[in-house]
Amino acid sequence: MSMPLRIALPKGRLQKDVLGLFQQAGMPLEFADRSLIAHDPTGRLDAMLVKNSDLPVYVHHGIAGLGICGEDTLYESGFEFVRLMRLPFGSTRICLAEPETPSDQAPARSGGFTVATTLVRFTRDYYHARGIPVNVIRLSGSVELAPRLGLAPYIVDLVESGATLTANKLRILEDLDTVSVFLVANPAYYKLNFRRVDELCGMLASHAAPEFGTKHARSEQQNRHTPNPRNAEREATSTSAEGLNAAEGANAKDTRALHPSADTRRRTGRPRGTRHANRQEMERHNGQTDT
Repeated sequence: MSMPLRIALPKGRLQKDVLGLFQQAGMPLEFADRSLIAHDPTGRLDAMLVKNSDLPVYVHHGIAGLGICGEDTLYESGFEFVRLMRLPFGSTRICLAEPETPSDQAPARSGGFTVATTLVRFTRDYYHARGIPVNVIRLSGSVELAPRLGLAPYIVDLVESGATLTANKLRILEDLDTVSVFLVANPAYYKLNFRRVDELCGMLASHAAPEFGTKHARSEQQNRHTPNPRNAEREATSTSAEGLNAAEGANAKDTRALHPSADTRRRTGRPRGTRHANRQEMERHNGQTDT
């Protein structure tokens, strides 16, 4: 009998929805009090509860072959995953916000500005792609405090209803991107278990909303599966999501071409036959010296 698939699930705001989806799909996962590991009674899954920001690390290193995580967290990790399925919950916006009554000292954003955020990589890439200098201050939480306490005049943060911003006297200046929650896989793990993983996706998709569901995972294996802050003309184009992902895959191949493998470097580091020619020359030289 095959070993159960191992999946990492996020603690926090997504946990209830994730467990509900598996329950509906006939794979109930019950975590005992304070336990972080659960086993599906059907034998398909072993699940672990992990901190959301740590989830990509567990999947990247193969501790869990599968994981459920938001695109924002995946992008910040910098790791590559196979995106299997977009889930029908947890979608949110990434927004730029400022105080409701901005300070007169706040600089014009077009000339560069300071922003506090937990989404450091996304924010830097987003504005650099548009040619706008940005000084990013990394925070791990309570980002809404930064403008009120004078740390930074702007913040970039995830926004669902906007109630937290309103409570802290902040207003949205710009929607930067929309992020979704995905079922993802470690690429090597998917290659070894793709039949069972595809079967799992089918079971989950049958209980998801019609507009969501399974993508053919193998066709997306080279994608970065993240928000796309580098596409500066995103709003002005009609490029499909699949086209953007294909372009990112091509860019990834171009990047790999700039860093040849060790085998390539060995082949190109010295002309073929040099070692043999050098040995013959040394032997002739030694023969002349002996005489």
